[in-house]
Amino acid sequence: MTSDGRASPHPRQRRIVMRKKSTRRLLPILLLVGAAPASGQVISPTQFCDHPLLPLRIDAMIGGSAWSYAATGSEAASLERETESVVPVARDTALALLATTVASESDGDALAVPTAYLCSADGIRPASADQVSIPLPFGDLVIDIVLKSQEGVLLPPFEEMVLGHSWQADYVVEVTILRGEDEKARIELGVTMDAMVAGFADVDVPAGQFIDTWVVDQRFAFSIQGRSRAALRPGLVRELAVPLDRTLYLAEGVGLVHLDSQGPRQGGESLDLVDYFIPQPTR
Repeated sequence: MTSDGRASPHPRQRRIVMRKKSTRRLLPILLLVGAAPASGQVISPTQFCDHPLLPLRIDAMIGGSAWSYAATGSEAASLERETESVVPVARDTALALLATTVASESDGDALAVPTAYLCSADGIRPASADQVSIPLPFGDLVIDIVLKSQEGVLLPPFEEMVLGHSWQADYVVEVTILRGEDEKARIELGVTMDAMVAGFADVDVPAGQFIDTWVVDQRFAFSIQGRSRAALRPGLVRELAVPLDRTLYLAEGVGLVHLDSQGPRQGGESLDLVDYFIPQPTR
């Protein structure tokens, strides 16, 4: 990234010009999107998390990378994300832990959702450091989330990010809804993501203008199986397939600056970068 906010030279063949509009499309907010070293270069595994398009950096004195977003559409909200730690877990893999907070615009309630990524020369993929428990903002319900299995990456190494490159990720998440120690429902969520570098775009958002952002098209297929002890007969399983299309705009040295999302039963939704802080790289 140059000092004037322009991305450094990179092979490009198609250009998309996008300006900020009043109607956007948003997301499920939890899915966001490790650069491999040059041949023979010895680096710390934590530097795999410092992907040019998702710089998950941490500085002991000034904190970690931080992003603030505003959401519009059917689920208007604000989103705050900050890198809390990046630690090696193997010779060639690091774990990045993030604090993520989603606040509802309608009632002001905030939901803290810890998130984690594993970073390696293969790219960045979701991680489950431990079971995550999230209290719901109503009643005395708690959601327990466990990542059961995964294949593929959410974001490939930077050198693979050229026009037309495609990749896939598959993972399974188990979600249990509890009231006290009483299990109310258990859902197994299977997710398949097909993604492709679709082009490059100039983007205007509240955080500023970003030139030649990477445009990544994503198509998600969600397969849901669930059992509710309260509403369903024991043993009865319901299956539901839910598609979701998203377009991400990723700025080099910054990360996600804009996101459009469109599902089968929702209007257009969007996520716009409002403010960000990225520490200087430590390499």
